[in-house]
Amino acid sequence: MEAKLALGELGLFEDAAPQMPTFGDYADLWMKNHARLVFKRSTASGYDGVLRQYLHPKFGSTRLDAITRNNIKSLIAEMIAKDLARGTVRNTISVIRGIFNQAIEEGIFESNPATNLGRFTRTAKTSEVKGVALTTKEVEKFLDAAKLTCPAYHPLFLLAVRAGLRRGELVALQWGDIEFGRGQNDPNRYLLVQHNYVHGQHTTTIDNCINNAMI
Repeated sequence: MEAKLALGELGLFEDAAPQMPTFGDYADLWMKNHARLVFKRSTASGYDGVLRQYLHPKFGSTRLDAITRNNIKSLIAEMIAKDLARGTVRNTISVIRGIFNQAIEEGIFESNPATNLGRFTRTAKTSEVKGVALTTKEVEKFLDAAKLTCPAYHPLFLLAVRAGLRRGELVALQWGDIEFGRGQNDPNRYLLVQHNYVHGQHTTTIDNCINNAMI
């Protein structure tokens, strides 16, 4: 022991190296201490769903530093093979990229294995069209029916058709968001869409992204 102390081989006076967390543990901390504080509630809930459905099953028990770029590319290939939509695949990449960005900020990593992977999602299927715009005649019939069956909501439906707002944006609209102008031809006649109502919570329409870099 004296010989080893002299040679500095026992390491009695060195701090123990911090243990590398698993991806699952680190991702849960990222959700708790970062995502739920920085992003809107609806956005954070979406990221939580991505973790539960795709990332935890794949990498949950893997050490964070053991996940390679090839591992992530393999996940992308598996998701595409399951016919998952391109938006789902790209959102999953965004989440894992955000987690590794946080690890870089904390000094755990020097580079992010999940960057610049967007080209590998090109073969994923695109989402189907979810809706078709009403024609002018269909809009007229819809508004006439609203006047007869629910006249109190006719202004809301008229605003939805004229402004193209989503349900949450309609519900959260405030008087201060409306600029009536001096008449119908006034160029300063507009709606300022800056509020939203999602999952029982008033938020803004400015959604935060994990990373502004292109994937």
